[in-house]
Amino acid sequence: GGVLLTSMGNDRPYFSYFDRIVLNASQVTNPSIDPLREPMEIRTYIGRKEARLEIEEDSDGNVALKTEIAPQLKLEVPVMFTAMSYGSISLNALLSLARAARTIGTFFNTGEGGLPKELREFKDNMIVQVASGRFGVSADYLNAGSAVEIKIGQGAKPGIGGHLPGEKVTEPISETRMIPVGTDALSPAPHHDIYSIEDLRQLIYAIKEATRYEKPVGVKIAAVHNVAPIAAGMVRAGADYIVIDGIRGGTGAAPKVTRDHVGIPIEFAIAVVDQRLREEGIRHMASIVVGGGIRNSADVIKAIALGA
Repeated sequence: GGVLLTSMGNDRPYFSYFDRIVLNASQVTNPSIDPLREPMEIRTYIGRKEARLEIEEDSDGNVALKTEIAPQLKLEVPVMFTAMSYGSISLNALLSLARAARTIGTFFNTGEGGLPKELREFKDNMIVQVASGRFGVSADYLNAGSAVEIKIGQGAKPGIGGHLPGEKVTEPISETRMIPVGTDALSPAPHHDIYSIEDLRQLIYAIKEATRYEKPVGVKIAAVHNVAPIAAGMVRAGADYIVIDGIRGGTGAAPKVTRDHVGIPIEFAIAVVDQRLREEGIRHMASIVVGGGIRNSADVIKAIALGA
């Protein structure tokens, strides 16, 4: 028999540790904000931040920023859509995500399935992904979005590659992924050009060079026991943001035993990664983006409080 493949997210009754975290409230010493009467700033910028900013003043008293700011993604809300590839979900579903991202001022992610031409108009709200299969990846593809994400792993299947069954590889998907119709789309477990942090750095800067240093480059991994040192290495390799995906993340296809039993909850990963980056003095060098187990707005607030 073959490996039992499944999709969607982990459906085992694992306890969510978000439910054991409660939030403090402001009343008197820290006055509360009335959201119905006072504007609240929830705009978020994803990307490398400078440790200090330098400004200069000319003879007329005009002040200008001297420090060169790295490329950023501007989100009007601190939430964005995770990567879902064409093939794992339909084109209509992807278009719905793209339109929603444009409407609310956030981003969607193409996933590893290449870029259907229908999505190109959403460039300003799109992140393109480079995974181990490199489906549809070209210089044109890398420049088609607002950021590039290197996918090394995901929460639903840490340490293994991707598998899109051949029955899902229709003519349009074949064209987008650049593979024959009806053949399984297999992504290897590793990137065969990444076997060290130095290799990762080389790929990051190759992508930055291909995009003229105009776009942030992120790296995505699954939440595993040594996620903190891995994340620190990714930041030192030049990642502008890191994405950590917990055990409750979804997938288009993965071995059921892996989806249900491998990885750790995202709640643990956020805290240890944030702490490690602060201890090494590099927390400002990359944003932390998390997924895989975020169920509602309360989970979003708690994830931000933990360090995302």
